[in-house]
Amino acid sequence: MDRIAPRQQPSQEFDATTHIDTVDSSQVGIFDRAGGMEKNRDLNSRPQSRREETEENLRKIIEEEREARQNAERLLAEKEELLARHDVFMREVDHRVKNSLQIVASMLGFQARHVQEPAAAIALEEALQRVLAIASVHEQLFRIGNLEQIDMKVFLTSLCGALASNRPDNVEVRTADVAAIKIPSNYATKIGLIVTELVVNSYKHAFPNDRRGRITISLIALEHSLELIVADDGAGLPDDFTINRRRGLGMRLINSVLSQLGGKLSTIGGNGTRFVIHFPRTLLTSVA
Repeated sequence: MDRIAPRQQPSQEFDATTHIDTVDSSQVGIFDRAGGMEKNRDLNSRPQSRREETEENLRKIIEEEREARQNAERLLAEKEELLARHDVFMREVDHRVKNSLQIVASMLGFQARHVQEPAAAIALEEALQRVLAIASVHEQLFRIGNLEQIDMKVFLTSLCGALASNRPDNVEVRTADVAAIKIPSNYATKIGLIVTELVVNSYKHAFPNDRRGRITISLIALEHSLELIVADDGAGLPDDFTINRRRGLGMRLINSVLSQLGGKLSTIGGNGTRFVIHFPRTLLTSVA
């Protein structure tokens, strides 16, 4: 019996691909058999390049952060040095201003004591009081420390204490209601001069014959303005008193400062005197 060989079947080839994983399911390669050719693709090369790229980016970020930190530290050191220089400069200016005002006050006092004419002596004494007032305002501003934005509650309370140290024995001076508002120092200086002028004026005229009394200072922020009140319970204003009438140097000085600040002054008589001044609210930088 003849054996018949099985018919040879044409060979068939299939493309096959399989992933090569580690025991922790991390894919490390691909085994690819296509067209009778076997290829083994290593996946480690791609993550390796990505890892190197990531590490390089991290190095750049760390380097940039280090440079930024060094720049910040350098700028901070420069700022501290400038602040230290500024402090030394301001103390030097303060020292020179004090010396200058002291010299002027001493000269005025000497002239007032030795001048023969009573009217001249009174004028020199008034000039001396104004120099001392400016010195007091300067001193209180410098004590506050921040010469750009002045806390008026701190400033007026301190100024009131300085004015009280020169008051007559029969007069008390104090702050009544001062809001913790901040204004630029150049405005605070002018308001301080107005307050000083009004208080000294009350010392001289409101309490004749050793009459006992009180002077109060208040500053509050209204909706559209700042209201400054310097009030006393003294003898009151003369019947012929008007704000616009050219009276003494003190009132002319007050009106001059008010025109610079855009302020408006009114008076209320009766039981003593109330000087009420309204300033534009635009003077404010902050309200506590």
